[in-house]
Amino acid sequence: MDKEECLYLLSTSRSNYAMGLLASYLLSTIDNDLIPSSLLLVNQQFPERKLNFDISQLKFFLTIEQNRIQFVSEFGKSIIRTFIHNTYELVLEYATESDQRQKIYDSELMTFTRLLRNTVGHTHKFSFRNKEDKQRLSDRPVRWHDKEITLEMEGEKIPMDLIDNANVIDLFDDIVKFVRTELR
Repeated sequence: MDKEECLYLLSTSRSNYAMGLLASYLLSTIDNDLIPSSLLLVNQQFPERKLNFDISQLKFFLTIEQNRIQFVSEFGKSIIRTFIHNTYELVLEYATESDQRQKIYDSELMTFTRLLRNTVGHTHKFSFRNKEDKQRLSDRPVRWHDKEITLEMEGEKIPMDLIDNANVIDLFDDIVKFVRTELR
C-alpha cells in the first residue's frame, strides 16, 4: 500500500463511520412499525446464497424505549470500536510496508490510539500486558489533547469521557495529519 492508498482507505473509513452514526440516529428515531420482522440477506458475489434472518424478537425488544436506548448505545460503541481499530490498523499496515513502523511506536498520538484500540477492542478495560507499555506509562501518562492514559488505569473500564463520537473524529483527523506530515 502506498501513502495515497492509505489516505484513500482512511477517507473511506471516515465515510463508513458517518454512515454508522446515521444508522444509529435512524435506529433511535424509527417508528417500530417500519422495522421488518425479517431481513433477506443476499451475497452479492454469490446471489444464489440467500439468508432469511428473523429479527422479530429484536423488533419486539426495540418496542421498549429503555431497550432501544441501550441498543443504540451499544451500537454506537461498536461503531467507535470499529472505527478506531480500522484506522489504527490501516496506518500500521502502511507504516510497516514502507519501513516506518518505528515512527508509529515513537508517536504519542499513535501510542494513545493503540492503547485505546486495545481497550475498546477487547474487554473495555485497560490491560497493559506488554512491558514497553508498562515502562512508558510508568515514566509518564500517554496524552492526546486533554486526554490521558495512565498506568493507574490498569484493570479499569474505559472512562466515557475519554472517547466519544465527537472526539473520535478529532482523533481521526490528527491521525490523518500524522500520516500526511510524519510518514513519507
